[in-house]
Amino acid sequence: METESVYLISIFILIAIAMVSPYILFKKMIKIVSQKHDFNLPKQMVANKRSDLVVNETRVLTGADRVTVIRFHNGSEFLPNNPIWKITSGSQMKADGVSYEDIQDVLVSRIPAIIDPVITGETDYDGVSIPESCKKCIRKLCLERSARTVKFKVSDMTGYSKMFLQKRGTETAYMATLNSTKGKIFGLLLVEFSDKRDSLKEEEKIVKIICESTEKLSFMFD
Repeated sequence: METESVYLISIFILIAIAMVSPYILFKKMIKIVSQKHDFNLPKQMVANKRSDLVVNETRVLTGADRVTVIRFHNGSEFLPNNPIWKITSGSQMKADGVSYEDIQDVLVSRIPAIIDPVITGETDYDGVSIPESCKKCIRKLCLERSARTVKFKVSDMTGYSKMFLQKRGTETAYMATLNSTKGKIFGLLLVEFSDKRDSLKEEEKIVKIICESTEKLSFMFD
C-alpha cells in the first residue's frame, strides 16, 4: 500500500512538472525577448532609413550616377586568426536610367588598388590619387577619425580593380572611409560617375559633400 502511494505521488509530481515546465519556458522566452540585445531590429530599421536618406542626399548634391554604402565582413577564416575579409553593399541610390549594382561578398584581396589606398593612404596604383583638397585638409574631425577619401580614374587603372569599376559603368569614382567616433573604419562610401570629372573646382565640391556625408553616416557604427 505504501509503495502504491509513493507511486501515485511520483506520478502527480511528474504531471505537475509537465504542466509547469511550459509556463516556465514561456516566462524565460518573454524575458529573453524583452531584454536589450546588441541587435535591435526597430533601431536597425531606423538606421537603414537614415542611411538611405543620407546616401540619396549625397547622390543628388554631387550629381553622381550611383552612391553606395559598403560594409566589411569576415566571410570565413582561411587559417586561424587570418580572416578572409570581404565587402558587401548596403544602402544604394542611383540616378534615373542607371542600373543598381550590388556588391556581394567580394574578396578584398581581389581589388587591392581600390581598397589599399583608402585604408593605408598609399596610392601606388595607376589611376588612383588623393584629391588635392584632401591633401591640404586640416579638418580636426578628419584627423581625429583617420578619415580618408580617394579618387579613381578608371581608364588609367589596370587589372581586376579596373574591371570591377568598369563593368559597373564607372569612369570616375570617389571612395571614402566610414569611421566611428573612435576612428575605427567600419565601411566605405562609394560615389560613382559614368564620365570624367577633371575639374579641380568640381572635385573640391564633391569631396566636401562626401566628407559631410561620412560624418552623418558615422551614427551607423557608434
